[in-house]
Amino acid sequence: RAVLCTGPSDTNGASTRPRPTVEPLVLLCFLWFTFSGPVSVNLYLQRACRVTLKLNLTDCERLDAGDRDVEVLVQPSVNLLHMAASIIESLLPAVASFFLGPWSDANGRKPLLMWPFLGYFFKFLLLLFFSKMTYLPPTYFLLASIPVALTGGFVSIISSCYSYISDITTPETRPRRMGFIQASLLLGLLVGNLVSSYLFKGAGREGYIAVFGTSALLALVGVVYITWWLPESRQVSDANNIAAAR
Repeated sequence: RAVLCTGPSDTNGASTRPRPTVEPLVLLCFLWFTFSGPVSVNLYLQRACRVTLKLNLTDCERLDAGDRDVEVLVQPSVNLLHMAASIIESLLPAVASFFLGPWSDANGRKPLLMWPFLGYFFKFLLLLFFSKMTYLPPTYFLLASIPVALTGGFVSIISSCYSYISDITTPETRPRRMGFIQASLLLGLLVGNLVSSYLFKGAGREGYIAVFGTSALLALVGVVYITWWLPESRQVSDANNIAAAR
């Protein structure tokens, strides 16, 4: 039987000491999405141009200048690649979400937060590695989506965050905390969009390393935060632990 934890929370009669929350995790998540999203598309375009279509370097560099003639040639294969990556990252987590909710009710929220952060960490490490292997075709980038698919992805992060807030709040305080999550989301989008282009261009030829390395670091910060700072909102009784072990 899962019970609510007794740490500091928003519930009536609880300690007024601030408790760590999931809002920083939402902020980190949307920071790396806005950091890595446009840069990933740029990487797909360049790799499809140079490796798949085997166009010369001069023509491929025109993509960065917004050359429509070259983009029309490259875009169809990039669209297919992006669609395949989206399907890989969302299909399995969407199916698993029907079972993960009840599982987290009994076994806690932190595992379902930890796993996808680790998945994205390995995704960005793979993208960083593939970006340096300039001879690899762009289809290899699909391998980077597998860790995300196997660990729950974005679906697991968001559903776990909302479940966590529901655990530690009352109906009276819940709207305020949900508002904090929305504010964290918007802040991540705003800061990420403002910084990503400067980070990519400022790093020069190492732009992909800078962006994917920063995104991996953000995911790793999330792992550390979940492990050492975020308390479990649900605790599993010894009886459940014994039953699970059997």
